[in-house]
Amino acid sequence: MNISSVTTQATAPASTVGSTEMDKNAFLKLLTAQLRYQDPSNPVSSDQFMSQMAQFSSLEQMTNISQNTESNLWNSQVTQAVQTIGKQVSWVDPVTNESRTGTVSGVTMSDKKILLQIGEEKVPVTLVMGVSA
Repeated sequence: MNISSVTTQATAPASTVGSTEMDKNAFLKLLTAQLRYQDPSNPVSSDQFMSQMAQFSSLEQMTNISQNTESNLWNSQVTQAVQTIGKQVSWVDPVTNESRTGTVSGVTMSDKKILLQIGEEKVPVTLVMGVSA
């Protein structure tokens, strides 16, 4: 069995699921398969092996940083939205394209969107153009 067929087998699950965790597993499967099927008379050098491990470590750290950044951004947006409670906000209605104003009475989160409760309406925070006391 040659390396190219091992590569195809090892990476196939990652494209099916498409998650970061499967990418890590696919990388480890590929690395294991390379070691298992290497030519005994010409083994992988320790430099190549260490390079691949460094790439894996970098990928894992970048994934963790990305997840932490996304979480911090979400928390910041929720905090800013909560601070609008009791304040008057203005926004542009996406259907009528009219400017509207109202007082925020609450904040909800739905489908990774932050919504301000203004009267009977739930207005996405991304539509808000201004906030006043």
